[in-house]
Amino acid sequence: MTAINDHEFIVIERNGATATGGTPFKKLFKVDLSKVGADGTVEKTELVDLINIADPSDLNGDGSTTFTFPYVTIENVHVVDAHTLLVVNDNNFPGGGGRALTSDNTEFLKIHLDQALNVSPVPEPASVALMLGGLVLIGLKVRNGQHRRP
Repeated sequence: MTAINDHEFIVIERNGATATGGTPFKKLFKVDLSKVGADGTVEKTELVDLINIADPSDLNGDGSTTFTFPYVTIENVHVVDAHTLLVVNDNNFPGGGGRALTSDNTEFLKIHLDQALNVSPVPEPASVALMLGGLVLIGLKVRNGQHRRP
């Protein structure tokens, strides 16, 4: 799960299939935790089908205008900006499991989204704790300095 802002996240839905073993299902969805139904369900919107990515220029050179990302897992999803995601895969399978019966390589996909994401910084808990700790120390220093004046 990757944070977009304080209430929206990107989640990965997938099955365990690959192009060399089954029918793969790999999609990225945006979920909005501020829109949870009475039954506990959350609103989700499909962002990209990783098995059906438009490749009109055949950038991977396989003769098709559709690019597929059929590996078992997705290692990382990073929000680059409001219209761009970076999706990374590294299966570490020595005998294939992706497109062919060969070793799997690390792949990086830079995906342009048709819809804009409402991107805002989401502070890391450690960063917030560090900032609060620093403010407390500054406050103590200022307080101690005020008590020592003649």
